[in-house]
Amino acid sequence: MLDIRRLPAKRRLPRQSHAQQQFLIARVGAHKVHPSTAVISSPEHALDVSTKRSAQLVALDDALNTLASVDARKARIVELRFFAGLEIKETAAAVGVSPETVMRDWKLAKAWLLKELSRS
Repeated sequence: MLDIRRLPAKRRLPRQSHAQQQFLIARVGAHKVHPSTAVISSPEHALDVSTKRSAQLVALDDALNTLASVDARKARIVELRFFAGLEIKETAAAVGVSPETVMRDWKLAKAWLLKELSRS
């Protein structure tokens, strides 16, 4: 198991990092505006935006859990690459496979997740 605290500071991402937000925006079709520049016109609008993002995070979590049941290695690679921010070589070392295998699994996992998220 990877100990996130042992990663160099530049590799650590905050819990809901900019990269995660951008992934959800790009993959799930949320607002096209960056959250820090979005105009919230009312408390109801803010609640609506928050509810949509929560639903998207749940959908992403469900998709990752489903991927883990189908192919645990691909799910682990997604976690290491996306959430931990590891590079290809670092991920390969952590998982115990070649960098080429990581790249192949990473591409397949992203495509699988996109297809799974588009269903919901």
